[in-house]
Amino acid sequence: MNCKKLIRRNCFILLIYVLSIIISVLLISKRGTELSYDSPSYICAFDEYMQGHLDFIRTPIYPLFLGGTKLIFGEGRYLFVAIILQHLLFIFSIWPFYRTINYLSSSKVVVYSGTLFYACFPFFNTWANRILTESLAITLSVVLIFIVTRWMSQYSSKKSSNVKIGVLFGIILLLLQLLRPIFIYMLPIFLFLFAFMLFRRKKVRLALSGLISTLVVCLLMILYMSEFKREYGVFATNGVQQYNQALIAKDQGLISYDDVSTYSAPLISEESQDIENVMKEYSSSFLDGIFSRFSLSASEALNSSYYARYLSWMNIGYIYLFLLLYLVILLAHMIMKRQIHWISVLIFALCVSNIIVAILGAPSGEYSRLFRPSMPFILLMLGQLLSPIHRDTIEHIDFK
Repeated sequence: MNCKKLIRRNCFILLIYVLSIIISVLLISKRGTELSYDSPSYICAFDEYMQGHLDFIRTPIYPLFLGGTKLIFGEGRYLFVAIILQHLLFIFSIWPFYRTINYLSSSKVVVYSGTLFYACFPFFNTWANRILTESLAITLSVVLIFIVTRWMSQYSSKKSSNVKIGVLFGIILLLLQLLRPIFIYMLPIFLFLFAFMLFRRKKVRLALSGLISTLVVCLLMILYMSEFKREYGVFATNGVQQYNQALIAKDQGLISYDDVSTYSAPLISEESQDIENVMKEYSSSFLDGIFSRFSLSASEALNSSYYARYLSWMNIGYIYLFLLLYLVILLAHMIMKRQIHWISVLIFALCVSNIIVAILGAPSGEYSRLFRPSMPFILLMLGQLLSPIHRDTIEHIDFK
């Protein structure tokens, strides 16, 4: 296929790329580097890792990413280079997103509209200007689901092919675990998925490769958490988990520590057992608090981007309603077809698990930011449901 035919065949996706690049250039030039209250802890964590210690607050991937740019480009400009790299990685993720939604949807209108929304709407690209993990979390989540979707949809019984993809899948999964502790929920999901596929004798080599890769990642995370416990006395990926638990307990009046408002390794490690005991003692009150947090989160504005304030009416409650609708349709279709739609179930499980962990593990006010990695999954599910509107068939998604 010559160059002209290639361009003509992919003109819409190329146009989306051009628009996304233009928007990224404008965002970089107009907004520059944006810092938040969490940014300094990522920046300082690199020195801790260079001294041979784990950082109490931050897992290593993002501090090493920032530190690497600092070593290469120097003190004065490394943060600016970091946001450029984040934009480039986000632009790179447009193709995996496009290929994934193209598999899941039978409508080209939906495919291109969904890709355009992902590539150009400020739900996603504005986060690349911020010295936070959100942009890389979105990018790696899209790459991960692309790998799994392509793996399942173009399954090959060749051992070498499954091993190669399994290794790539394991690397991306491990990067996500060490990027944001919240992604720990992915491990049981993939363990159950591949184990159940193996039990059902579905795509056996794929299931075995995926299961082994996930188990290796679990082992590496256990080793990491064991080292963290050796240094700080808490078996966890970092101290934010205990810090957030302390804040939640304090907000509900279960504890009264005055200095919970600052990150402190000695404070959290010494008081974590006290906090756990309090949570157990007041479990019914804590459960009430969980339901109240879900209720409060429903009214929180989904979008926190300056360029998307005109959508401030869009709150998290709409996401809950959409997920409920999707679940009903998915279950109904699986019952009618008497088969499991593996990819659809996986996408739904990853999306909902991220939301649940964010609600249970983070204090109020952080939900909208922590929901962000779920949004590409929501776009993919929306593309699935909209496909029948443009086609006279329901042979779409992996509802095939």
